Amino acid sequence: MWSSLKTKKIALAGILLAISTICLLLALYLPTSKLAFLSAASFITGAAIREVGLKFGLAYSMGTYATGFLVMSGLPIYVVYAVLFAPYGLVREVLEKISNKILKSLLKVVYFNVVFFLFLKVFESIIFDFNGLKRLLGLSDGDYLLYVVIFVAGNIAFIIYDMAFEAAMRFYKARISPIINKNN
Repeated sequence: MWSSLKTKKIALAGILLAISTICLLLALYLPTSKLAFLSAASFITGAAIREVGLKFGLAYSMGTYATGFLVMSGLPIYVVYAVLFAPYGLVREVLEKISNKILKSLLKVVYFNVVFFLFLKVFESIIFDFNGLKRLLGLSDGDYLLYVVIFVAGNIAFIIYDMAFEAAMRFYKARISPIINKNN
């Protein structure tokens, strides 16, 4: 029985990885809805972890990093996925074990802000010069208003994303998981 269950988990993780890879390809090649497809790939990570457990889920996450890198060839959209979207499914499932809703929500927001800050610093130093944007908007180099606006907008977007993630996980649990686990 154990071998059969382990085989089923590996097969399911492989199928979900293929679906996730399709989402990443759609995010790469379609001119619109990039964030929606990156979000969908992240939702699939959450579903995979719920179905196969944290141990297999970690292996699944490594698989999404590898296939994402291969199909997206290290493009900037891969960096967005790898830093902001891919790890959140794993982090969120770990945080879901916390029963205190306020603490859980606070930890999610703290996690996002740390990752978002690091992402912006790397983004700013490698890809985009925020000082040029500040000058264009008439802001001085020492003015941090642009960063405040970016962080407020990022947090609003994150809260909406987390709510959508929760809705996707409820839908998965109610509609899709029973079909997958029908013969168990």
